[in-house]
Amino acid sequence: MDIYVYVFLDKRQVEDIKLLVDERKNYESSSLEFPYDDKDSTFVLIYNNDKLLFCMALSFINMGSYELIFFSLPNENEKELFKAALDRLRLYMRESFSEILLLSDTDSGAKLAKELDFPLFNKEFYLYYDYEGFRTYDNKIYSNISFDFGDFITYHISDERKGYKNFLKFTITKFSEDTFYLYGFYVKERYRNKKNAKKALPYILQLLYERGVKKILLQVSGFNKPALSLYEGFGFKVYQEISYYKVRD
Repeated sequence: MDIYVYVFLDKRQVEDIKLLVDERKNYESSSLEFPYDDKDSTFVLIYNNDKLLFCMALSFINMGSYELIFFSLPNENEKELFKAALDRLRLYMRESFSEILLLSDTDSGAKLAKELDFPLFNKEFYLYYDYEGFRTYDNKIYSNISFDFGDFITYHISDERKGYKNFLKFTITKFSEDTFYLYGFYVKERYRNKKNAKKALPYILQLLYERGVKKILLQVSGFNKPALSLYEGFGFKVYQEISYYKVRD
């Protein structure tokens, strides 16, 4: 068994990884993607002769913090391969990591984290809304102002009836031709816990629909259960769930 560390992957290595990832995903479904061309990643590959058994990527997030993703061939000793790759990675990097978060969206990943005593740090839910069965909203309450910054647009929503000036804001950015990513959904503190976001959401969906949006993507922390419940209540569907485990020495 040979273990190699790289900061750049050549064509052959990328092809080997793609074959491994495809084989793994046929065995166990995963929506995670390996960061082949990420310039802020360091890669560990484990071969047995010319056969790639395991691949790992450590991606820089900010000072001292990293995200870790891996794939292994089915029916290999995943735990031992993971430990060997991580040990080699630490030896190569020659620095202390303040935080490494292991990303996983599979049962085997959860099992590995449990076996290695990696505590759950967070969960992220990725949701979409496709306007199927959408009913237009007859608005007599809300108004908006928007600021177009080219790559993204920020909206500020006001409740004219209650006099709540710019009580809510959010930002959208284009993901594809008619799909937009919504983020930065924020309600001013003094207007929270009064169902203001729930009441305004139909207006927001109508607002984006009128601007040609056919599909909305957004991300919600697993710890923010009220937000997840709000979106699901309006027809948003979860299409990906990623768990983040804190890697221990």
